[in-house]
Amino acid sequence: MDEDSENVEMVEFQLGNFIVNIDSETARMLCKDSQIAQNYLNELRRKYPEAEASTSSSSSNVAVASALDRADTIDSPAGIPQKIWTTSKNQTPLDVEAAAFFLSLRKELDDKFRDKKTTNATLWQQISEKMNANGYFVGHGIEGRERCRQKFANLQQTYLKYIDRRRQTGEGKIEKPPFFDEMDAILGKSDKTDPVLILDSIPIENPISNDVGSSVKSTMGEKSIDLHSSQQKKTEKVEGANILQNKFLNAKTTLKPKKNDFYEKFYDLSEKSEERKIKQFDNMMELMKDESQKRHEEVMAMLRIMAQKKPTKKRKRDSSSDTD
Repeated sequence: MDEDSENVEMVEFQLGNFIVNIDSETARMLCKDSQIAQNYLNELRRKYPEAEASTSSSSSNVAVASALDRADTIDSPAGIPQKIWTTSKNQTPLDVEAAAFFLSLRKELDDKFRDKKTTNATLWQQISEKMNANGYFVGHGIEGRERCRQKFANLQQTYLKYIDRRRQTGEGKIEKPPFFDEMDAILGKSDKTDPVLILDSIPIENPISNDVGSSVKSTMGEKSIDLHSSQQKKTEKVEGANILQNKFLNAKTTLKPKKNDFYEKFYDLSEKSEERKIKQFDNMMELMKDESQKRHEEVMAMLRIMAQKKPTKKRKRDSSSDTD
């Protein structure tokens, strides 16, 4: 025994009809948190039912050394009960017992899970609180709620895998998983295991088969009918039946405008825009042509003026010529 365990102060603490020897730290925790105290008491009642049923005048004295340090009773010296479903392997008898009780609670609330009036988080919280109150500790608050939700999700996954394999291989060739009957009572009629086919729920008329069948009966009953006329009637009926179509085939499945209308409007806008651009270009060319014509006329006028003002050259006399 180490030095720390020798220095632990042990006290007597009363819970209901039980008086337990626990360390002072655990006693303080039980006094502060009523929920932990209730879980602790439920665990004592489950482990020692004979002490609870005793009718002696004095309270039942159950000495639990080192704060009930049995591995299957508590998880830590603080007196918190051991959590269930901590591992998927090596399931303890307590885990199996807790799973059966858990599925019974889930079955009771199945209608509320389906009607969607209450949130699933609230329902899982109720289940976790009932589990804790009955000695199956799953944790408090979000931890307990999530542990219950995850446990059901794992069982559901195992159940659905078995259903799929049974559809492929047939019954009797694979072994049922644990709690199959309990899960089947909850999920047996749900959409996940038995989905409803839309085609199965839609009444489809078959006028072809009915008309052909009636025509065959009438042909066999009345032998005096001409073969050519009977064949002609059958052909007319089949052609008329082919014209009839299921109303669901023409059902409108979208609210978007038709593509043809969109393309027509787009084409009209594009055509108008193109015409507007052509007119603008023609107007611009006319302006440029007018300006060019005016510039040409101005240049020609300037040339004419310059030609009129040009002086004529006079012949110079030779100044050095001799005079007589």
